Amino acid sequence: MNQQLPNSRTIQLVSDNRSLLGRAAEEGTDSALLRGLNRAAQILGEGRLKRYAGNSFSPKTFTVGIGNIAFGGSGKTPAAIEVARNFLACGKRVAVVVKNLPQRRLAAPGSRRAVYDSNRIGDEALLVEIELSRLTNGAPGSAFRVLAAKNKVEAVRSLDSEGFDAIVVDDALFLTGLVPHVNLALVAPADLRVCGESAPLLRQPPEYLSRATHIFVSHADEKICGGTAYLPQIERLLGSLAAPGVAATLEYKLAGIAPLASVVSEVRSHLGEPPLRNGVIEESPPVEDSIVGNRVLTVASIARPARFEQAILDAGAESVHVMRYADHYRLRTRDVQRVYRSARACDAQMVVTTMKDAMRIALKQDPLAKLSPGEADWLVPRCFVALFELETDPADAFEKMTRAVTEAAISY
Repeated sequence: MNQQLPNSRTIQLVSDNRSLLGRAAEEGTDSALLRGLNRAAQILGEGRLKRYAGNSFSPKTFTVGIGNIAFGGSGKTPAAIEVARNFLACGKRVAVVVKNLPQRRLAAPGSRRAVYDSNRIGDEALLVEIELSRLTNGAPGSAFRVLAAKNKVEAVRSLDSEGFDAIVVDDALFLTGLVPHVNLALVAPADLRVCGESAPLLRQPPEYLSRATHIFVSHADEKICGGTAYLPQIERLLGSLAAPGVAATLEYKLAGIAPLASVVSEVRSHLGEPPLRNGVIEESPPVEDSIVGNRVLTVASIARPARFEQAILDAGAESVHVMRYADHYRLRTRDVQRVYRSARACDAQMVVTTMKDAMRIALKQDPLAKLSPGEADWLVPRCFVALFELETDPADAFEKMTRAVTEAAISY
């Protein structure tokens, strides 16, 4: 399939392996079925709010929750990393709780060394651990801990007695059984139905924003949603859903790219894992440091890939060909082979993926095992990871908020 996407002459769809619900979560829909699912989510969400009213756990440890009302794509995990990084920079011990993909450790064959089970470790937990380890110059220890938990409220209960200075809970807005000291909500214009006629598939109704102490509008300037003209409408709507004066903008901008080989090497070294059997991934040098003027193939298994793809286009790519997989999908060997064939078919000069996808690739035993040496030699030097950085509004509201949160935790 080589289908051109609407409203774009330079982004072309190569494949979309997401389910109907996965596509609706990003693109929106007017179908009766998905309108019904949104209504069901609203009814269940309102029921949860009433059920836990006055019957929630309030931890003694200063706790920061971060969440949204849609299915991913608003920047929760990067925001959680940024908040945790602020605590660490102030010399505080912090625990980060992420979603229910457990970090199970198994014995390596023929060795007593414990290794990560690549089929069970969560990419989000690994990404948080890698990013925070850069600040502490090593593996997690006394400075911080990353915990992937099926029941986040119980995880916070257990951490509450372990002497941490702060706990950061990713994806916490829907946790009605938990009352954080600070509750951050990240919303995009589409989540509030202020851009376009179709609505995205929401996991929780907008009423959940009433639980937030701070609200940040992410991706308010993106071209696919109409730009900053929607901000006044968004702020008026937010004012009716939450405490006044809490809305601000928050963006994630493409900061550059890194060779996939170097990211894979860093992750596997961090985990204590041996190098991949196919050493070409460890040895391939970067051949490009810019995407300007290049034909790019993007590969993403995230909730809202259109934002990632648009960022690559905006950075100056000549054309962007896209391959989409379901959120948190783990690329298999045959998927890597498909990437190779697609890249050759569209004559791509670069293959760019996301940091979360790089985490999943690094956990595979050998994603290049069935590629011939010639295929690997062609593909690997062209593979890069997109690096994004946080960019706040002109008043630096997010930075000011994180500093205020850190100071509140210190004096708590």
